[in-house]
Amino acid sequence: MNMNKINITWAGPYSIEEIKNSDETGGCGVYQIYGADPVYGGNRLLYIGRTTQGTFRNRILGHKWCVATRDPENISCYLGRLTGNFSPKDEEVMIKQAESLLIYAHFPPYNTQKDLREEDLEKLKEVHVFNWDHHCDLLPEVSGARYYRDTSIKKI
Repeated sequence: MNMNKINITWAGPYSIEEIKNSDETGGCGVYQIYGADPVYGGNRLLYIGRTTQGTFRNRILGHKWCVATRDPENISCYLGRLTGNFSPKDEEVMIKQAESLLIYAHFPPYNTQKDLREEDLEKLKEVHVFNWDHHCDLLPEVSGARYYRDTSIKKI
């Protein structure tokens, strides 16, 4: 198996106000949103998202629930940028793969599409995401091989 390694360097936390006003929120990548949830409690991972065409700022501020939550002052965001050498087209694919795998592995409550079909998992079986620096509650490494159930492997 030839693993497709995706390195993400995380920065943050940023408040919603900092997201609105900071020059550091340009660019594309994967992001995490933390805040209070009535079921899970305070300062929990609520959502994992991505931006491939716009900016972190536009994408995060587009989530109306971020500002409409019961405690908008305590929303925090972490921004993840891919590191390494790749083409813009490859970057877009890698961002989508990383987002899918991170959502599947961490199951944030505000992500509505957490489950992946078997064929989606098969596409991710060779993806290995490494989270660096300020990755907060994300696992440092997430591998698609861990979640893919290869039916060709004989079970004992």
